[in-house]
Amino acid sequence: MKQRTKAILISSLLLAIVILTCILPLGRNSFVDGSSTSSITWSKTYGGAGNDGAYNLIQTIDGGYALAGYFSPSGNNNQDYWLIKTDLSGTVQWNKTYGGVGIDDAYAVLATTDGGYALAGFTNSSGAGNYDGWLVKVDSTGNMQWNKTYGGATADDLYTVFQTNDGGYVLAGYTTSFGAGAADGRFIKVDSSGNLLWSQTYGGTGVDDIVSMVKTSDGGYALVGFTRSFGAGGTDFWLVKVDSEGVLQWNKTYGGPSDDSAHTVIQTSDGGYALAGFTNSFGQGDKDFWLVKVDSSGNMDWNKTFGGTGTDDATSLVKTNDGGYVLAGSTTSSGAGSSDVLVVKVDSSGNLLWSQTCGGTGADYAYSIIQTSDGGYAFVGNTASFGIGSTDCYLVKIAAETQDSAPSASPPNPSTTVPVQNPMTTATPNPTQTAMNNSSPTPNITPSIPEYSPWIISPMIIMFIIGEGLLIYFKKHKN
Repeated sequence: MKQRTKAILISSLLLAIVILTCILPLGRNSFVDGSSTSSITWSKTYGGAGNDGAYNLIQTIDGGYALAGYFSPSGNNNQDYWLIKTDLSGTVQWNKTYGGVGIDDAYAVLATTDGGYALAGFTNSSGAGNYDGWLVKVDSTGNMQWNKTYGGATADDLYTVFQTNDGGYVLAGYTTSFGAGAADGRFIKVDSSGNLLWSQTYGGTGVDDIVSMVKTSDGGYALVGFTRSFGAGGTDFWLVKVDSEGVLQWNKTYGGPSDDSAHTVIQTSDGGYALAGFTNSFGQGDKDFWLVKVDSSGNMDWNKTFGGTGTDDATSLVKTNDGGYVLAGSTTSSGAGSSDVLVVKVDSSGNLLWSQTCGGTGADYAYSIIQTSDGGYAFVGNTASFGIGSTDCYLVKIAAETQDSAPSASPPNPSTTVPVQNPMTTATPNPTQTAMNNSSPTPNITPSIPEYSPWIISPMIIMFIIGEGLLIYFKKHKN
């Protein structure tokens, strides 16, 4: 009998160890290398039964966060702009949706000087064409103040927005309604009420797109995206420098024989620029993270790729307090699911410091990362691994790095490349007055969904199994 009791106890303990081994990798919430460690402070999911997610994240003046993205009302295929305001722990304070009967997606959120917010993206619920760029202005609690659409007869989109010193806004994206080619990059200026002041397009006869911009130290702007009209390959990184009125000053392409596309740009302390996206021309996999550093005239200083044998795509880039960079995006080269979030930290020369994946067994993506006021990081995207819907908005807070001697945790494989650099000098300014829609759709208040964390459930299961084994042992031993 004693032998049988011991066998039961040993079996229970072994089962607990097996479950622990299988479940703990799902969390993967440590970011480590040989010199530093960062860990996930907390994570949250928000959403309903349908497809919900976020594309952009800012930290607000109260230390909390504002997230912009999309929400599927009643779980259908239509989508609305979605603005979520949280406190510093990710707890929802309020959230609002804005939209009509079609698909409306917010790609960018901006904290405005009056304490409110501006959201930019596209709508096909209203406007002049199939899709129009859409700017929505709300107050400090998300109540709509005004909204305007900008577009022509076909498809137009806005990906990024900045507020100007005069209280107006500049927005960048693409247009198929105006310009020289199948699609052109577009840059517009509006006043403080959203009325169009001027519009510029840039591109050639192919498909050209602007997806990100930064205000530069000289009062102008740097725009980044991809081009099929110019460069060496199918698509190339495309950096366009303009003055405060959108007049082209210079532009450069960077890439190889295949597809290379930039998703984000920042200005560096030396007056140059850092661009991030993916490359299919260089690196090890189908796509690799690609970080390109250029000087103030767009001449390449250095570039690095990071990735494995699968698809790795960098969608966001931030300059860190220590002079380095953090990139975030997605990977199919490593991790637990079909796609996982990948965060990469490099020094000021692009040398890898640490990296890690984050996600579950489904598809998980990061679209925006920031450095937070406490020196850590926060990223936002969507997840099919956690939450209650098909996809949910996914917000993750990462602690600041601390010194550690832990071994490397499956970093991607970096390699240095020297791609072709081809200048492009053609631009096609085409100012147009756009149709405007001043309607104010009724916002739908939607509840947030608390996070699901396997780290909470796993220890409970293990403790239960161990407890049951010990209980059996002591009962048998007593008798």
